[in-house]
Amino acid sequence: MKCIPGASAVLALVCSAVTLIAPSASAQTLVASTCQFGNDTGRIVASAYIYRNDAPELGSVGRIAVCRDDAHNYWGYVGFAEKLTASQWAQATLYRQRDGSTTTSINCDSSGGNGKVMPNQRVCWTPKFTGLSGRYTFLAKGEMYSSHTGNRLALETTGEFTR
Repeated sequence: MKCIPGASAVLALVCSAVTLIAPSASAQTLVASTCQFGNDTGRIVASAYIYRNDAPELGSVGRIAVCRDDAHNYWGYVGFAEKLTASQWAQATLYRQRDGSTTTSINCDSSGGNGKVMPNQRVCWTPKFTGLSGRYTFLAKGEMYSSHTGNRLALETTGEFTR
């Protein structure tokens, strides 16, 4: 909806209400545009927004992505709009399947990753998988958990990306 200056009082009221309940564009952009790996960035080839299991109507809390660099290396990346609280942690897992068989997975805690998302942090990335030779399919999964109860608070999986 486009809010037009000088519009009727009813339209102005609707525009104000929509502005108040719309998710923060800066938070969405921050999570949506990033595909970090250390000091480098890649491009997102598959992604999905993450919603809390108990309140999806409140909007997304983060994004899970399959990322790629120019050398055809792929990694999983999860980013949250807000830093996790003292009672939360999160993980990204990247799955790679070659020629329709043997699935291999790595997560942010695997050697070469930066470790799962801990309280007061927002992002993690997995180590890189090569995708240069063969026919690979990649899929990433993002999860957020309660450190107090062990319950999974959010889960989302990207669509498969076929190289």
